[in-house]
Amino acid sequence: MQVSVLSGKGGTGKTTIAIGIAEVIKNNIKVDCDVDANNMYLFYNGKIENKEKFFSGVKAYINKDKCINCLKCVKYCKFRRNK
Repeated sequence: MQVSVLSGKGGTGKTTIAIGIAEVIKNNIKVDCDVDANNMYLFYNGKIENKEKFFSGVKAYINKDKCINCLKCVKYCKFRRNK
């Protein structure tokens, strides 16, 4: 049996619901694929078997018509890759 809990919107309670289901279905494997807030580990002392970086197909860009060269976008951009 496979059970998935998903939604396109953050803050809807997906993790809470998934944990509730995982507690009812015994002997399960839990996978947290939340790109922005993978925090299921807060509820379990399990072992991380695999961890991978995720890069979406969306590429950030600067709208030059609205840009005032303040560089705030660079400071706060969540798509910035650490070097």
